[in-house]
Amino acid sequence: MRRITALIAAVLLAVCCGKDDAGYSNQVTDINNYIDSQLESHPEYTVERDGDIARLTVVQGEGGALAADGLVKLFYAGYVFKNGVSAGNLFATNQADIARSAGWQLTGVDYESGTVLDLKDKNVLEGLRKGLRGVKPGEECYVMFPARYGNGNKIAGTIPAGSPLIYRIWVIDIENE
Repeated sequence: MRRITALIAAVLLAVCCGKDDAGYSNQVTDINNYIDSQLESHPEYTVERDGDIARLTVVQGEGGALAADGLVKLFYAGYVFKNGVSAGNLFATNQADIARSAGWQLTGVDYESGTVLDLKDKNVLEGLRKGLRGVKPGEECYVMFPARYGNGNKIAGTIPAGSPLIYRIWVIDIENE
């Protein structure tokens, strides 16, 4: 009986993990298809990848690039990725125009001056940390990644479990140590 129970547990674990891998793989495919469609429409855009994490740059920045242990000051709008961005998928922003268009009222002080992220901070999502490496002051980009580099299979506020994310980023400044 113990062997059967152990065998069933092993099969369930394999099925569960395989499902997550397939889900993440589908998320990566959807993200890549979105990027390809954007590049077809806008050949001036560029894309940088770090594994399954992608940064689509729509406005090039100038100056030095953000290092893996640097600080970045930015405005952002975070969306659950559903083949792009839409006001209905917005879950966080410090950008006043985006907030107003979504019917939100900003209350934090960072909406006027931007948010500073420390890429060494382990509380910053891995997808965002890796996706921001290399940005330059003045850059506007989208950082996209599957759920495994975001909140995984956990609900986070209004973000459903297993959600791929896309952040629209406006880089104000960077500081490397």
